[in-house]
Amino acid sequence: MMNEALSEITIHIPNVIVNRYKQDMNALKDNLQIWAVIGSYLNGELSLSTCAEALGLGYRGFLDLLWSKGIQVDGLATHELDQQVDSLRTILNKHHPIS
Repeated sequence: MMNEALSEITIHIPNVIVNRYKQDMNALKDNLQIWAVIGSYLNGELSLSTCAEALGLGYRGFLDLLWSKGIQVDGLATHELDQQVDSLRTILNKHHPIS
């Protein structure tokens, strides 16, 4: 999943986490890499586009990943998003009415 060159490090992980992934250590590695990138984004250390590139997801793919983890990117409250969607529907219906 990672597009960029990788560095190897050694970290200590709580046994409860390691035991959860005992059958698939590659999944643990992948999840740790993903969360390291997400954490760097959330801490303001990396931009959305840099994170997307690092994970090989593309900009939209990284946004989708954040949303799938419950991380809102645009900062819109639910009611604001609903208002934007309603406005877009109104505009679309004016130009392309649904029969």
